[in-house]
Amino acid sequence: MDQIVRLNSQQEAILDDAADRFIALYDGNVRRALKEVIVLNAHLSDQLDQMAKARPGAMPKQAPNPERMQRRFWF
Repeated sequence: MDQIVRLNSQQEAILDDAADRFIALYDGNVRRALKEVIVLNAHLSDQLDQMAKARPGAMPKQAPNPERMQRRFWF
């Protein structure tokens, strides 16, 4: 893990709600939902790597902004 993101109680509640909704998409099957998250994460990492190779220096390395968390969880 490159960076540790600390969440306050409100952000933690938002994350818990998003996780519950994501697991519900898989009929409560936590293992299946986790596998999907791993696959999605790998896919997004591959896309970011391709973008970084196409435009060196265009992708700054920074920690995710926890304030934007609520908008990022679409499911």
